[in-house]
Amino acid sequence: MFVNQTIKDGQTIVSPQQNFELGFFSPGNASENRYLGIWFKQLATGTILWVANRETAIKSKSGELRFSSDGVLVLRDSSTNRVVWSSNTNGKARNPVARLLDSGNFMVTDSNDNEMENYIWQSFDYPGDTSIPGMKPKVRTNSIYRVKFVSNDKEFYATSELINNFVLTKLTLIPEGNVSRFSWINRTQGWFLLSSPTSDSCVQYSLCGPYGRCEIEQSPPCKCLKGFTPKIPDQWDYGDWKSGCQREIPLDCGVGEGFRKYPFVKLPDTRGSWFDGYDVRKIHSCRNIMLDHQEAKMEGTRYLQYLMFTPFSAVYASLLFIDVRSA
Repeated sequence: MFVNQTIKDGQTIVSPQQNFELGFFSPGNASENRYLGIWFKQLATGTILWVANRETAIKSKSGELRFSSDGVLVLRDSSTNRVVWSSNTNGKARNPVARLLDSGNFMVTDSNDNEMENYIWQSFDYPGDTSIPGMKPKVRTNSIYRVKFVSNDKEFYATSELINNFVLTKLTLIPEGNVSRFSWINRTQGWFLLSSPTSDSCVQYSLCGPYGRCEIEQSPPCKCLKGFTPKIPDQWDYGDWKSGCQREIPLDCGVGEGFRKYPFVKLPDTRGSWFDGYDVRKIHSCRNIMLDHQEAKMEGTRYLQYLMFTPFSAVYASLLFIDVRSA
């Protein structure tokens, strides 16, 4: 947007790769209040990432965004000529231009200066309740995004950068005061709670899917049990772990096979299980039970997927090894 241009209600600015869009919106179908904001363009759910006039609404579709004579972005209500928001910049640019970048940042620069670091104003410096990669939240590194520390004469901060540019993620301050990170799941067409410092993601049933293990202190929290690998890797890359894991090598209870111990974990889902008073104090007894049930598998009958035992009893289960988390 250049000095001689005006963005009116109904018009929008779109980032070069069609990732983000800036324009006017109303929060909810019933509201007539209008706000200038930025949202994910490819999502039909209207997820708002940034709002300019969050404290002062425009009561009708009479909003206009333009540059003032001194190069300041000004949002006004044309029906009353009232200014409801401005970028309030001190520096005066000869030829200011406003751009919506593919990072979601709305930035004002001098068109004669090609260095983006010499910006006059940017929306990333004025976040609302949501943060996206490129902003300056306090985050920790994981497989979806990395943390970058920046230190210069003006400031010191940490910012996040996406590892997979196809992932849509945001950091949101919800009304209860919790800061939570969400990622968009195409399979469900909704936002999924990826992490929150004040909540336990592992309480969600089967978060990590079959043969997955949920670690509350890890981010992301899901990983496969030893000897297993993600069943649908692309979904795991997006932070969608429901498909779970599969064996790296098909199970064959022959010579050399045995048990793997998983201490300090919550017991898996026991639906479809049955109890037996069989004396399993000796590990070879457990192995014989497993082998017997593997033979049943070959015959197409109910077979044992896993075995949980105490010194004097055993619980058998024929369902998938599911809903496992660290104790």
